[in-house]
Amino acid sequence: MDSSDEDIIIASPEKFISAVGLTDRSQSDKRSKYASAIASFVKNYDCAPIDIIKCFDNDVSKLRQALIDCNAGYGNKKADMFIRDMVVLGIWNNVKGFESIDVASDINTMKVALRTGIITTAIPLLSSFLDIFCYQYAFIEQMNAAAWRRVWEIWRNKYSQESPLSPSLLDFFVYKVVGKEFCKDSLAIFQCDNYDHTFRWHSARNRTCQVCYANGIKGVKASVIRKTYPCSDTEGK
Repeated sequence: MDSSDEDIIIASPEKFISAVGLTDRSQSDKRSKYASAIASFVKNYDCAPIDIIKCFDNDVSKLRQALIDCNAGYGNKKADMFIRDMVVLGIWNNVKGFESIDVASDINTMKVALRTGIITTAIPLLSSFLDIFCYQYAFIEQMNAAAWRRVWEIWRNKYSQESPLSPSLLDFFVYKVVGKEFCKDSLAIFQCDNYDHTFRWHSARNRTCQVCYANGIKGVKASVIRKTYPCSDTEGK
């Protein structure tokens, strides 16, 4: 990409949006505005887009703020994700300020934060509320980023050799490991078929009353009455 490419995008952002195949999606007008804005941003620094980090002394925290301020569609989340990917993929090396980049604060990392209790609220929050009420979403988004940063700080202080280099690298751990593999209703609550007691078990395939069995009474069956998240139950551990 040479310097004339930015001029072409600035002059006709709609053609650029069409060329990259985004005209069939919603908000094409907004995308045209953002394309023009980011092209102007790069042009002002007179460098190739891939080298933009050099214009900020390889300091990703400075670039992050500049991207947010240039009104090209980069909020906190998009700026953090963009910078994280550029570093992780090895496109930018030997950067400074990477520890200032937060975990991507979106509906998925918010849900995990609420489930695990690192964020608590006075009233229960439904995901639909987070989608509808923009002020509430913005506030929880900020608290979410701060909460996961605190998790990262505790991790770094206790296990400095094993912790990620930045909170932004918690994304996979939060979403995939915790959110997908552990945030499941895998804890089964059973009711004894013969007696008035309940118990928890790690598998819904169980058919034996474990309370009766522990007391030497064999052959008593039990039935699942509900399943829940282990982290939300007092006996979930």
